[in-house]
Parts: sequence; structure tokens; C-alpha cells
Amino acid sequence: MEICSYISSTMNITKYSITCHGFFSNSYKIWEGKSQLYKVKTGWWLKEIMMFDMNDREIFRIKRRWNFIVKKFELIINNEVRAEFTSTSSFKNNMDISTVAGLYFVEGNFWGNDYTIENEHEPIAKIARNNFKKTRYGIAIKPGNDNVFILGIVLTIELLTRIKQAERS
Repeated sequence: MEICSYISSTMNITKYSITCHGFFSNSYKIWEGKSQLYKVKTGWWLKEIMMFDMNDREIFRIKRRWNFIVKKFELIINNEVRAEFTSTSSFKNNMDISTVAGLYFVEGNFWGNDYTIENEHEPIAKIARNNFKKTRYGIAIKPGNDNVFILGIVLTIELLTRIKQAERS
């Protein structure tokens, strides 16, 4: 799975993978190499997704905000909203993200299996998604970025993808 062709091979990028577990109630594990760093659980009715460290302390949660026109999500850390995600189209796999640190953008291809995360200036992460394998995501992040925040973006992509699949069925 080639996930970082735009990043020079000489850079010290951070690579993560996310594996899916469970058939009906999806849970996920986040790995850096062969080390599991985080556990992820989804809430009922696709309302939220939560990331925990290996000692079961909550790192963040992503909550879906109900809106009939657009899909909105909030990244919450310590009961404080740190980022707001907006997806305005059911046909495109793009999102706008507003934070106190600035704006971020997610651009996904038509099939929803290749994403680029950009800040206001440049691409900062590349994501490859696979629906058919246990390893659901491969993620490459450029140095100097908030890796946990990028993982939050990836989990928001997963939540949005699952919501779109539920709407189609």
C-alpha cells in the first residue's frame, strides 16, 4: 500500500495503521509499526467515536452534530471542542476543518480510498483506506504535525464513511 509518494523517502515520516475488529460493533486498534498505541470504540447509531490510550484513558472523542444539510462533527478533548469538521456533499469525500490553530482540508478521491490532509499551506499527511482487509488505514504524517489530531481526522473520515454507507442501505 503506497501511502507517501509525495513525501521524500529521506524524510523521517511517521507511519500508522488502523485495524478494524468486530463484525457488528466495530472497534479499532491504532499501530505505529508493530506497537499498538491506541484503542478506538464507536458509539451507538454512529453518534460518536472515541480514542483511548492503552491504560483506557480517553484521548478524545468525535461527536456527530445533527444537521439536515451538511454533516458536522466536533473533536472534543477534556470536554472542550478543539476542532469542527464539515462535509457539505454526499458525493465528494472532502471536509473542511476549523481549529484555533487554523484551517485544515481533507481531499478524498471519488472512491474514498485515497485522502490528503492539508493545512493552509501544504499537504501534511496522506491516507490510504482499504475496505476489504483487516488493516483499514495506512497513514503517513510529515514531521512537525500533531499526530493525534491527524489520527482524529482519520477517525472522522471513518465515521463519515460509515454514515454514508448507512444512508445508502
